Amino acid sequence: MNTELSVDLDDLKRDVQSAQIQAWLRKHQQLLTVGVVVLLLMATGASLWNERLSSQREAAASLYYQGVAQTDLEKKQVVFSDIIKDYSNTAYGLLARLQLAVLVENPEPIYQSLIDDKTISQIFRWQARLDLAEYYISQDKLDHAKALLSIRLGKQYEQLRYYLLASISDGAAKKDYLQKSLDAESNDALLKDKVSSLLGQSIATKE
Repeated sequence: MNTELSVDLDDLKRDVQSAQIQAWLRKHQQLLTVGVVVLLLMATGASLWNERLSSQREAAASLYYQGVAQTDLEKKQVVFSDIIKDYSNTAYGLLARLQLAVLVENPEPIYQSLIDDKTISQIFRWQARLDLAEYYISQDKLDHAKALLSIRLGKQYEQLRYYLLASISDGAAKKDYLQKSLDAESNDALLKDKVSSLLGQSIATKE
């Protein structure tokens, strides 16, 4: 095939492709027009939605810091309860649940809701599991506590998990849990010292 013929064929292909594209555009003009309108509406809707979310966050933040600054415990609970009710989809809704849990007489429903909430970060669910286990221990509901503590957590939470298991165990099991707590990654120097002291006492008692 000579060069001129090759060039002509390339030009023909481009013309055909161009014609096909033009035909497709004409055929689907209405669809494309609708598509552009939809995209514009989506962009506008996203902008309005973002503004709404921003407004919600600001309102929730203002209310949250009012709750933190409130000295009357009953009023404090009311503020945090209002945030949970009206702004549960914001980070302040989560913070309000954590704050309220330490204020109410029975925090079990709050901690359990945090444990079950798959929409929040795993670290909050792990912490809620430990907090609920501590609450159960304080209420002498040891079987409930053991059930919660039987599940492994993130490595930064294992030190406290093993310590809590040791606190509701005795004999060889207690010593084993204390050793595991001591060996775990520590982010609490005071707890580590306490575990080390308890382990030393456990070994001395056995001897």
